[in-house]
Amino acid sequence: MGRKLSAFAAVAALLLSFGQVEAATGAGSVTQRIGNPIPDSTAPGNGNQLAGLIVNILPAEAAAAGATWTPPGATAASASGGSLLILLAAGDGGQRALKFSTVAGFDAPVAPVITLTRGFETIVTFTYRRTTAPVLPATASASATRGLTFSFSPRATGSPATSYTATVGGGETLTGLGLELTTSTGTLRGTPAKSGTFTFTFTASNSAGKSTPMVLTLTVTEPVQLVVPVNATQGSVAVTPNRAGLLFAANETVTVTAKPKSPDFLFDGWTFAGATPASVTEAKTKFTFTPGQAVVAATAKFVANPFLTRADSYAGRFAPTANVGVANSGAFALKVTTLGQFTGRLKLGASSFSFKGAFHADGSAPDVTIPRRGQAPITISSLQMDFAGSEQIRGNVDADDGAIAFALDRAVFDAKTNPCPQAAIDSKTGKPTTARYTLVLQPGPTMTPSIPNLGAGTATVLPNGTVRFVGVLNDGTAVAQSAVISKTGTWPFHTLLYQKRGVLTGDLTFRDLGATGDLDGTLDWIKPARSTPGVSDPEGFAVRIGVIGLR
Repeated sequence: MGRKLSAFAAVAALLLSFGQVEAATGAGSVTQRIGNPIPDSTAPGNGNQLAGLIVNILPAEAAAAGATWTPPGATAASASGGSLLILLAAGDGGQRALKFSTVAGFDAPVAPVITLTRGFETIVTFTYRRTTAPVLPATASASATRGLTFSFSPRATGSPATSYTATVGGGETLTGLGLELTTSTGTLRGTPAKSGTFTFTFTASNSAGKSTPMVLTLTVTEPVQLVVPVNATQGSVAVTPNRAGLLFAANETVTVTAKPKSPDFLFDGWTFAGATPASVTEAKTKFTFTPGQAVVAATAKFVANPFLTRADSYAGRFAPTANVGVANSGAFALKVTTLGQFTGRLKLGASSFSFKGAFHADGSAPDVTIPRRGQAPITISSLQMDFAGSEQIRGNVDADDGAIAFALDRAVFDAKTNPCPQAAIDSKTGKPTTARYTLVLQPGPTMTPSIPNLGAGTATVLPNGTVRFVGVLNDGTAVAQSAVISKTGTWPFHTLLYQKRGVLTGDLTFRDLGATGDLDGTLDWIKPARSTPGVSDPEGFAVRIGVIGLR
């Protein structure tokens, strides 16, 4: 038993060595420390469930004036020095909050939560602070907008103020200005009914006295009204923040969001009067009002959606008119949605790039910049969709060799509803079927026609307009290429050769050549120089050759 008491005393000594904790409160201060162990002879659970609490109040004048504290869960108040035992249930962390009475001439402390320790007395000392008159600054200023809510609260120091007064100069009244004062907090709030400059005299008081006056200068400016005319049959406009009357302060940031009523319409930009936002091309536009403007009109323009009949896949190739090479030629594909948004795939030289963007309602589109690691970016510029007969998308690819024009053709053919005329018709079923063409590569007009056949192969045309070519060049190089035939019968031919260091590129056209054939065109054949002994054309070449095809 003696050994147990010694261990208990050691724990008590350790707790007492913690000293005291002091914290500032809303008024006055509080200190807390661990006191003596609680005798365990009659306590529940051998004293492990009990905690003691002793509360002292300073200064003595506050205690003598009747300052009291109320323990948690009790209604009877206790005087300074009072103590009690609190039974802590299992899992109870021992946290308790105390309440203190108000005493004339003193500010009662706003007590923190007290943490009790099982088996020990917790001694807490609270200090009441003598009440002093509140202090306000000599001047203050604020701004407001007529018709918009306004709030101002003076910041008094010293002891808390219990009441405020405010008077208006110049023969005005709070009611006449659309304002009211909350006397317990000093908050001036309301919706200003007049514009101009007004002065208010504030005082704050408590039991210790009254502050010296504070003069508030309030400047009330005229609001800016936003007008958003819109054709309700085509779309709507949302305004954020959304206020009654759409009144705003000058220089306030406002967001206007245009939304078409249905997919039949597209947003086509804003027309602004009275303010110029940084951008008028996006469906969601933020802008700042200009001071002095009485009215700002933001008109959303909606137009009939032209992409409902142009949402499709588009493809083509590009190359300069002269000095064609691997690095300045390639293939291009776009997929356009019914809202005019597009995703694209660009093959330039041996590299491929993905990108996206959106057309405006007039078929134009902002430039698209494609970054490249270690190289200047690629720019796709002057994009324009033709809503007329060609059904093409035109533009420029600007890379290392300058701008190169391109034209992408729409994939107009469908095996069921609009079969490709270059396909065949099954003689038994009368339905579209695959057609095959034999292609022969021939010397171009500037080449010596000593080699009549530079290569040959077979082109397969499907009813959906897809054409696939498989062939062999006269140097033994295998060639494979696929594309989509345009509505005018153009076949954009582009394929890389010689481990992507050479290229065969050009446009072929399906047409009736009589006995000569059913398609023709020219291709640029670029073959790199090779250093392998015994190979043909070790210097490489760049030639333009002809193509004849027969079904």
